[in-house]
Amino acid sequence: MLLRPVCPRRMALLLALVCTASCSVKTNVAGTSTTSPAVNHLYVTVSGLSLNTSSTAKPADSTWLRVTLKTPVTVDLYDPTRSLAAALVSEATVPAGTYVQMRLALVANTTTTASSATALGLSSNNVVVYTTGSGASATVPVEYATQTPSLLLTLPAKIVFKGSTSTSTSASTSGTANSTAPTQLDVQFDALRHLHYVTQTYGSSASQLFAWLGAPAMTLDSTLAGGISGTLDLGALAASTLSSSQGIIATAEQTSADGTRNVEIASAVVQVSGTAGTFTIYPLPAVAGGTTTYDIVIHGPGVQTMIVQSVPVSAGLPTATTSLSTGSVALVAAPTYSVYMPAVSTTAGGVVAYANGNATVPLPAAAEVGFYETLNTSVNKLPYRIEGTALNPLTRQFSATDAPNSIGTTTSIQTNFVLTNANVLVGTYTSTGAVTFAEITPAEGTGSYLVSASAPLHTPSPLVASASTPVFRVVPGTNAQPIYPLAPAPASGTSATLSVSLPAGTYLYDNATLVISAGGLVVDAVDLAQALATASGATLHVGVAGLPVGTPGSVYTPAVYDMEVRAWQSGAPNNGVHYSWLNGVDMTNGIAPNQVLSLP
Repeated sequence: MLLRPVCPRRMALLLALVCTASCSVKTNVAGTSTTSPAVNHLYVTVSGLSLNTSSTAKPADSTWLRVTLKTPVTVDLYDPTRSLAAALVSEATVPAGTYVQMRLALVANTTTTASSATALGLSSNNVVVYTTGSGASATVPVEYATQTPSLLLTLPAKIVFKGSTSTSTSASTSGTANSTAPTQLDVQFDALRHLHYVTQTYGSSASQLFAWLGAPAMTLDSTLAGGISGTLDLGALAASTLSSSQGIIATAEQTSADGTRNVEIASAVVQVSGTAGTFTIYPLPAVAGGTTTYDIVIHGPGVQTMIVQSVPVSAGLPTATTSLSTGSVALVAAPTYSVYMPAVSTTAGGVVAYANGNATVPLPAAAEVGFYETLNTSVNKLPYRIEGTALNPLTRQFSATDAPNSIGTTTSIQTNFVLTNANVLVGTYTSTGAVTFAEITPAEGTGSYLVSASAPLHTPSPLVASASTPVFRVVPGTNAQPIYPLAPAPASGTSATLSVSLPAGTYLYDNATLVISAGGLVVDAVDLAQALATASGATLHVGVAGLPVGTPGSVYTPAVYDMEVRAWQSGAPNNGVHYSWLNGVDMTNGIAPNQVLSLP
């Protein structure tokens, strides 16, 4: 049995890759996840993995190497005991080769509960157990964007499996797996910001709470992964800060590919024990035989942001991480203020707009909002991502544990996101002692932030203003402030509208949400409540505008979308919830046949 240590709030998940080939390599795949401070367990059930050697392969192509486990495996992505994680299956084999696409197959809650889930006392294949605001424990089902969940894993340029299980060859090089030892791939899921809680109300007394998971996932060869850990003194922080649902977060950042900003590579929630805090950020990409540097941003509501620049990382196990500083780093308390995303409204035709009539284009349903500050230090003059959170895909607003979001009705709950109103403490890493910090006023002003939005298959909105691209800036205020970031642009440079028809008729359900996803990540969504009310007279066409598609002369392979409709009757709790799916809508060429919704 293979044992690997697990860093805080992470749990190892191992899949068997059982294939036959004349030349193959032993392989393990491990999955980890960051979660919010309120989460106690995050159970998911895995059924297999798919790999492809082509970057242009589409989900339905026959070229995928599809590996199905003999029986699904249920794992807890968060281990509250911080114990060693046992390998579920190890030293399996896959054909040698260069793989550039990977997909993880999960088991939906709408199918029969797997024996592995039942053995853990679970009533569903995927559930989250979390602590509510009142201190009670709650267990709710976890849902995905498609009926047969499949998450596209983000890879480096390629992962190479080289060698034979029966022939000993030389040791591996950068990006090349060793043929004489199992290849270990580490998959990291960002459930910290992409696990949303939604309440649907049936009549005046009945309701259903569920969690929605569409977490981006990064995959690394474990021989090219390292980490950073730290110990923090929390004695100066308020009790409300230590118990905040946002949490105190340590984020590793690097310069973005376009050189315009610092972006998050990976994060870890600070584990609080009395007045002490600890964190381990793992895995982080690390070059073979050398070091890779990161800037560490420690942030959270009520905490003065601290940045440690130029922290070196070498490849190694989670137990051999770089220590942020000698001894504990003392965090400093700071005042706060709140911001929120305004409510949106949807017409019967699917047009989405801010309910208060603001002229700014609404963000895609699955957008993530980042708050940036520019420090102009001698080491790094680019804006740092200080805070960030994703929108709830079904409400287009911020969400938090126990947030009673209302969907498909005129009532809207504005969930606030808290920002720190203070200057930034900045220091440079040293291997010989404690980090020395200096207080720097951001170029935007004390407690002020530039706001940028990003989304799957989109390019983040700019942080530098021009005549055609204004940049939204938020400044401290007494009351919670609405924010209107510029919407991100399609990464392909081209977008199109997906046309969906709702046939005329009287429908059993009066509320529904149409969700568009790609690779398991939600790209956009439209509230269909008004469409259901209008369709009684004639066939109604709903348009989902702005979906990224291909560009002339090139194939934009992610432009294959899955559709889900989640429909329910607000006045009849016994009717429950109806699901309808349509997979593989190909919009690569910018067009797709009209899709007809099938609802009772």
